[in-house]
Amino acid sequence: KQWYQRRVAITAGVSSLVTGTASYVGYGTFSLVGAISYENHGYHAPYVILGLFTLVAMVFSGLILPRDDLPISEFQSLEEKPVPEPEEEKDGRSDSLSPLVFLPIFGQYLINLVSGYCVITSVIFLMECCDVSNSRASSLIFTNFLATAAGFLIAGFISQRRALSETTQAIVGCCLVFIGTLLLFPSPSLHLLYTSTHFTGYFSISLLGLGDPLVTNVTISNMERIQTVLCGRRLTAQQKSSIASIWLIGWVGGVNSGMFLAGIFLDHLTFLQGACVVAGLCVLAAFIFGILKLAFGMVLRRSAEQVEPELSVSSCEIEYV
Repeated sequence: KQWYQRRVAITAGVSSLVTGTASYVGYGTFSLVGAISYENHGYHAPYVILGLFTLVAMVFSGLILPRDDLPISEFQSLEEKPVPEPEEEKDGRSDSLSPLVFLPIFGQYLINLVSGYCVITSVIFLMECCDVSNSRASSLIFTNFLATAAGFLIAGFISQRRALSETTQAIVGCCLVFIGTLLLFPSPSLHLLYTSTHFTGYFSISLLGLGDPLVTNVTISNMERIQTVLCGRRLTAQQKSSIASIWLIGWVGGVNSGMFLAGIFLDHLTFLQGACVVAGLCVLAAFIFGILKLAFGMVLRRSAEQVEPELSVSSCEIEYV
């Protein structure tokens, strides 16, 4: 328990990264397995394989998971100490969740939407324009999910090393998704690139996979910094829970919205037109995170000017915005 208390931030971060990485490895693997089994054994084969795997996983989970939860006393020291009512009135900080915390989740939602759109549309694009098989086109999804898994690991490493600030990391992720989207659906006038998409598509979809986690991984941190740094409000356990719930809804909702949008765009737009529209969403997301970066920098610099020299914000902290 003492080890966990000293490393709670690292442990929580590693746990989320392992979960995200494992999820996308599973998504990618079964996308490929499902496509191959469908081509060779028909519609029923993927569902039979998925059912059998789910049964094995259920039995395995039942054997390794503890039968009873740990007693509450084991986690009492990790809970936040409630602030007495007089102190809450004294510091004047509100407990309510600031509406501004929805800015980074909206930026993440846009990037997740673009990823969901590209994953679905790229398969159809390859089968229609490059005349490749279903399993070959599905290997693009497999590549994307593996790249996303690697992206979560890279994002975690960057965050732990503090190599980039949360907002800078998100902007880099937006740029990677933007470039990957335009390269994935090239204009027919670029004949060489267009005709080789069944090869270059793997690189393009990998950029998408690497960029998405750079945004998703830091959204919660950006939301919490908005609540405390920009808005000067308290961050209670209830607020943390709300922020995590909003983040998860934005993540899943963004990917599914992108898949839904893909069906609409395929009926009314060309592949290139659809790619230009969703690439514009990447620009909007990068703009949102750029505004947040400037806002955080202004607040920290203002704090450094107002407090005493020994209590002022260090220059390295100001740079890490």
